[in-house]
Amino acid sequence: MNRAWHFLTLFLVLALAGCESTGGFSERFRPAEPELRSFEQPVEQVFAAARNALQLMGFKVTRASEANGRIEAVNAVRADAALRSSSQVSVKVSLESTLDGGTDMRVWMTEVVEDSFTGAGGYGTRTPLRASPLYEVLFRETGKGLGLTEND
Repeated sequence: MNRAWHFLTLFLVLALAGCESTGGFSERFRPAEPELRSFEQPVEQVFAAARNALQLMGFKVTRASEANGRIEAVNAVRADAALRSSSQVSVKVSLESTLDGGTDMRVWMTEVVEDSFTGAGGYGTRTPLRASPLYEVLFRETGKGLGLTEND
C-alpha cells in the first residue's frame, strides 16, 4: 500500500509539471523578442526620426550611433508616493537597411524596478516589456517624424 502511494504521488507530480500555470514564470526570464516595424525610408532618416520620437516621449538618449544604427535611451525615474519603490524604462533600438532601401526598426524595452523588498540599494529587477503601448507610441511618433500619416 505504501508503495502505491509513492507511485501515485510521483504520477501526480509528473502530470502537474507541465501545467500552464508555470508558463508565466519561465516567460519572465526568457529573453524578449524585439518589436519590429518596417519603414520605406533609409536608415539615416529613420534614425533621426526615432531619436526625435524618443525625446518627445520623455526619454533621454544615452547612446546613439547612426553608423551602427543603434539608439539607447532611458526615461525619468518614477517613484511611488511613499518613496518605497522606483522604476525606469530603458529602450534599445536597432536599425537595419533592407534590400529595397527601406529600414527595419527593432525595439526592446525593459523596466527596472527597485523597491524596499530587494533590500539592496542600486539593485533592481529587470523585466522585458512585452506588448506595451510604448512600442506603438514610438513607432507612431517615428512615422510622424518621417512625414507618414496614421494610415500609412
